[in-house]
Amino acid sequence: MFSLLLTAALAAAPTESPTPSATPAQTAPETATAITLSPQKNELNSQETNKSLIEISAKINAQLPETEKIIIPSPGSRQFFSQLAVFTKSSSNAQTAKNFLKLSNMFLQGCNAYSASGLTSPIMSGAIESFDITNAQIKRKGSLKDAQNLARISLTTAQCKGPVIVSSIGLKWLEASLDTLKTMNMRRLKKDDKMRLKALQEQVLGLDSKEILEGAMRFEVLTSSAEIMKTMGEVPPAHAETPEDVFNNALLLDEEGKPRQISIEKSAELAMKLLQAVHSSKTYQFPEYTAEIDRQIKEGRDGIVKDLDLKSEGITSYEKFQDDAFMENFAKRLAAEPDLLKKVKSNLSKNPDVATHLFQNHLAIFKVSQTFFDRFNERMIETQKKAKSLIK
Repeated sequence: MFSLLLTAALAAAPTESPTPSATPAQTAPETATAITLSPQKNELNSQETNKSLIEISAKINAQLPETEKIIIPSPGSRQFFSQLAVFTKSSSNAQTAKNFLKLSNMFLQGCNAYSASGLTSPIMSGAIESFDITNAQIKRKGSLKDAQNLARISLTTAQCKGPVIVSSIGLKWLEASLDTLKTMNMRRLKKDDKMRLKALQEQVLGLDSKEILEGAMRFEVLTSSAEIMKTMGEVPPAHAETPEDVFNNALLLDEEGKPRQISIEKSAELAMKLLQAVHSSKTYQFPEYTAEIDRQIKEGRDGIVKDLDLKSEGITSYEKFQDDAFMENFAKRLAAEPDLLKKVKSNLSKNPDVATHLFQNHLAIFKVSQTFFDRFNERMIETQKKAKSLIK
């Protein structure tokens, strides 16, 4: 069994990746490959990922100005995200709505995913289903108070400092929440209700796609580095090796059988370049980020081919890894020809940058596409149009 994380990294083209690509939980490989540059483990240990995240953040913070430093929040300021990420519906729709609306009590603390109990890959399916149930219940009851609270939850989620997919879900919720508010009887609004609706309107109109996405992209860059480090550090479990495993293990493990691991310093250096690209982008489309991550992915893949130094065996570019027939045959040869396997291991042992190139290759699975940015901004425009007519 191969890791989805690195299977997809190998399958994705250098300038195109699944959308959104935020985390392994939200991504699927574009095509199957005969050989995958991945350990034979699927699950990431969230505590280890958190440890890497904090270590990488510390290295990067030393290079950032005070206003841009990464802040890992205290437990009390990340409860909104922690509860949202694992929210599940109750046995009845009425109870589900009641429980979901309780999240509005925490909206003032904001949505911050950093170090939130290891939930770098949130499971949002329960929250999505619960939102739909809650929204339907509010429409049926016609409760203005509940509709306002649902809008607060949506607004907080849309502004989340966390995975881009969470902000995208929040923005979708916000648009739906405004539609629900518009179904309420606005003719006899109390003064306080009118003030609250006016405040909500101003908050929505004040949203900025680039500002929200930049906060989310900082999280994406840091957590992708931490997740990759954790996955690369996994030791494949003992089992009967298939021909594919022989090649994978030769590439992923050093001569002592230990995982090839990139240093915290090097991963922080690469992450810093991506962060700088995010910061330097002037628009919500983040062209500098796209150019930098594409450059790193290409550099990693070209580096892997160079590290292997197997042109005589037909491996002249990374595209060969996507050629099922070729790689199946090559794997069988490795299993059957000890001298060929010895050559692969020897070539790799001569190159100290193998781990760095593997790390860069793995970034493909985390690349957030241009299409995602464009769709996010389109929904923002539509949401703000609805907010303008919410109240006069």
